[in-house]
Amino acid sequence: MRKRYSLEEKRNIIIDYIKNNPNATHRSIRKKTKLHVNRTFKSLGEAFHLAGVNSPRAFKTKTKEE
Repeated sequence: MRKRYSLEEKRNIIIDYIKNNPNATHRSIRKKTKLHVNRTFKSLGEAFHLAGVNSPRAFKTKTKEE
C-alpha cells in the first residue's frame, strides 16, 4: 500500500527532485516521484521558482513588443 503524503511533503519531494535535476520535465517528475506537479503547485514554473532553480524553458508568454 502506498504511503499518503501531506501537501507539504509532496511539495518538498518535488522541489528536491528539481534541485537535483534542473533540466527536469513534467513527465520525468511524474515518472520518478509518482506525484503530479499541477496538483501540488499552480504550474511547473512555480515549482522551479520555489526550488530556486532557473527553468530550462520559458513558462511565461511573451507579447509582440517583447
